[in-house]
Amino acid sequence: MGRIYLNVPSEEAGQVEALGAQWDKRSECWCIDAQDGAQFRPWLPPEEADDAEEMYGIVSDNARIISASVNCWSCQSSIEVIGIYCASGLIEGEVCTNFSVSHITAMDSTLEKQLQEWPHFRKSFDEPQGNGFCNHCPHCRASQEEFHLHCVPEGPFFRLTDTGPETLRMIPLEGIVRLTAGETAEL
Repeated sequence: MGRIYLNVPSEEAGQVEALGAQWDKRSECWCIDAQDGAQFRPWLPPEEADDAEEMYGIVSDNARIISASVNCWSCQSSIEVIGIYCASGLIEGEVCTNFSVSHITAMDSTLEKQLQEWPHFRKSFDEPQGNGFCNHCPHCRASQEEFHLHCVPEGPFFRLTDTGPETLRMIPLEGIVRLTAGETAEL
């Protein structure tokens, strides 16, 4: 039996705990055993559609995790942040090359499994992130704003082609990944 990770706003944590959800310290998320799903329906992630090609706006078979070190905006600790870079792929059916993805709102199980190595990249229910995935500080738990990482010239993912290998790591993702994101930027 597998675990199911729940999307729980902080103000509803007491409710899911009272129903029997467990806090997973590693991923810093509430979770349940798969057979307990019915009573947690309001917090369950959307079911993965059989027709994943139509469900997700971005599809790539040449994607990588991009990783950099930054200082947390809140506590100033040095932390690792990640993003998704695609050397090629489809955005809403159009062929695109060399783009980064931010403000991710949904991802397929292939990508989700590969991102488990980075438990601090997870769903956020805080402003200004909204209901999307973002990096969180492992020290103070503050969400790191996607806009500053991807869209501000000083951000580590703003110009990947200008970033030297000493400041940015790229880790290939396996297989085809599918996701939906609020923003993409061609590099």
